[in-house]
Amino acid sequence: MMKLLGQKADGVSPAEKFRPNDLVTRAEFGTFMSRLVFGDIYNSKSANDPKWYQAHLEALKANGIITQIDEPFKQELRAWAMVIMYRTAEFLANK
Repeated sequence: MMKLLGQKADGVSPAEKFRPNDLVTRAEFGTFMSRLVFGDIYNSKSANDPKWYQAHLEALKANGIITQIDEPFKQELRAWAMVIMYRTAEFLANK
């Protein structure tokens, strides 16, 4: 079963709850969107990989869904999250 929500802060335990009022980083949101679009193919092979998000962000950038990946731990703004969701919908519609 694919885990869309990712992992807890310890980097190992799976996140089991959706936290709609928590702040989200570009790495977290990008990983979520990547898993939604591409499945788990960009997941890190190691549970302790400090750049667990990198392949996800690069895939989104390569497909025109996200443009800024140089600050993965910047808090994502809701407006940018909406833009990313719109671009994802366009990508999927043209796939």
